[in-house]
Amino acid sequence: MSPQSGHGHGTPIVGVPAPISSIPISGLEYLTVDDLRDEFGEDIEVVSDGSLQRLIDGLTDAVEDKLGHGFGRALRIWSRVDEQLRAYSDRISIGLDGFGYDDYPTLGDLIDVISDGTREIELLGHTSADQPSDHLKTLESVDIGTSYDKRVTLSLKSWQTTTYGKGETHIFLPLNIREVVEILENGVLVSSDYYYYTKSWVVKKRCSGCSGYWSPCNCATGNIVVDFKPSCWGSIPAVARSYLLDILRERLGTAPMEHESFIDYAYTRHGTGAAAAAEDTTVSLSSALRRYTRKLVI
Repeated sequence: MSPQSGHGHGTPIVGVPAPISSIPISGLEYLTVDDLRDEFGEDIEVVSDGSLQRLIDGLTDAVEDKLGHGFGRALRIWSRVDEQLRAYSDRISIGLDGFGYDDYPTLGDLIDVISDGTREIELLGHTSADQPSDHLKTLESVDIGTSYDKRVTLSLKSWQTTTYGKGETHIFLPLNIREVVEILENGVLVSSDYYYYTKSWVVKKRCSGCSGYWSPCNCATGNIVVDFKPSCWGSIPAVARSYLLDILRERLGTAPMEHESFIDYAYTRHGTGAAAAAEDTTVSLSSALRRYTRKLVI
């Protein structure tokens, strides 16, 4: 490992980073602070951007806990100093520090090294710490620091899930399939010539060189590892955005009235209700949103 640089434990970055492709950061946000200010106007004008962002994040966490996934969203990172973050195909850079995926191969490894008191990295509750770091999507340079509204959400480009072979032709996955990236069976890469997939199933073919059945396993952790892109991955459905905004409209709009007076002038207005809303993160999914729920795989 190279010597430490700055206040992190990563490898110092040398030279100017080359441009990379990315999905805009707003692409995997249910709502932004600007969305709330446009919607609620003066009713929330005294609430800080950081407080509004925490409110949004608390409710999205509750929604994703019910869904069992976050449409690819995996990590939040923020800093107590102003610096820039970029996510490359092989590393994350924060300020002057780089954290290579070869050195930190899982999200759990990244969390351990990046969370140093100045920087914080939070694994979203529905995401496993053993997801590979190199599954993170690239992200162009973005500012983080000083206030919570400058936190950054990083997302996964595919999802790695482990299941059990049962001596059957089919493997059922917990989310509908857009694309299968690769499959390991008993630690061996399975050629794509030996299987095909439908909306919810990966099916072993009967062909020369393959049995047509996924090998059974009595192991504790499963013997089939499937790396796939769920059909809902990479964007937040409009129904999810609308659902979250409806929750916020109800909770912020029913705040108690506030009375203020200035010498000979007095008025009464709705309170912001942001503090009360932030404390209440209970949600019940709408029927339209429940179709995105992670399926139970036995």
